[in-house]
Amino acid sequence: MTILQELCRNNAGWDDPVPSDVQSKWLIRKAELEELQNFAIPRRYKPIDFGRVIKAEIHHFLDASFKGYRQCSYLRLVNENGEICSSFVLGKARVMPSKAVTVLRLELRAAVLSARVSEYLKLELEIEITNEVFWTDSRVVLGYIANSTRCFHVFAANRDQEIQDKMSISQWRLYKQEFNPDISPSGPLGILDPYKDSNSIIRVGGQLNLSDILGQCYHPAILPKTSHVTEIIIRPYHHKEQRLAELQNDQLETAPPFTNCAVDYFGPFMIREGCKDLKHYGVLFTCMASTAVHVEVSATLETNSFINAFRRFVSRRGPIRQLRSDQGTNFVAARRELKVALEELDNDKI
Repeated sequence: MTILQELCRNNAGWDDPVPSDVQSKWLIRKAELEELQNFAIPRRYKPIDFGRVIKAEIHHFLDASFKGYRQCSYLRLVNENGEICSSFVLGKARVMPSKAVTVLRLELRAAVLSARVSEYLKLELEIEITNEVFWTDSRVVLGYIANSTRCFHVFAANRDQEIQDKMSISQWRLYKQEFNPDISPSGPLGILDPYKDSNSIIRVGGQLNLSDILGQCYHPAILPKTSHVTEIIIRPYHHKEQRLAELQNDQLETAPPFTNCAVDYFGPFMIREGCKDLKHYGVLFTCMASTAVHVEVSATLETNSFINAFRRFVSRRGPIRQLRSDQGTNFVAARRELKVALEELDNDKI
């Protein structure tokens, strides 16, 4: 982001004092401008004693980052003796738009910029060019350019078509990543579609820019796992998080499903019966070992209604060994009735 973009994003007026952090950035830029007097570019593309040129190539290098995208073009000459001379011809750079844009889109813009520079150099250079090569570090961009059947989003499709109209896919090359240490869309973070926000924090991109969710929720920050700063950020939340209690034996036992269960009610939900709206509830039976669920419908919260739901559950899933529940009055009363019924059973007759 340029200094002017940063001031505009902070809604700074023309007469407002410049913030100290922005002022320090400007002083650094100003000091760098003084070094330009030591920077020189030869105006001649070919040395005087170079000899006859048998091959002339133009190589375009393009790249993008969170601050913008750029390209530079070099003229590569080869003489009769096989000697090579490379000269800088043209370079262009564009800053990142004010609206957050992914690195992949900036890479596509850099490719379009290189294509336009290529058209310009063909008209202006009075040299017969035998070959032209475009270099990028993005495999995704090469995939866009090589595609001829798949339909892309309007943004990518328009730029892809312009590139294909101006050049051939055979002119594109992929250079090695060790020459580009910055984050690339084809690198490990490329699948996260990263971008840098106004505070220079790398965040996950996405398609929720129009959502009402808080920005930090749908664009979380990307933190290095071995960083001490990451540990400091995460530690308070880790300490506040409640730890899971010790698992019970019935949760660890290897047994058929629904051998040990838990039960609870949910609802109510309304159903239509004739011309009346009636409340019904769901009875949720959960296996303690496999977390499988079985749902029955209960007309009321009364004990008899729960016992009927429990009988249907047992008829379907088979007998159980243990049933856990809260202290609901219907559960307590059902436990009491079932206990009395079991005590009244005559084992001899059974």
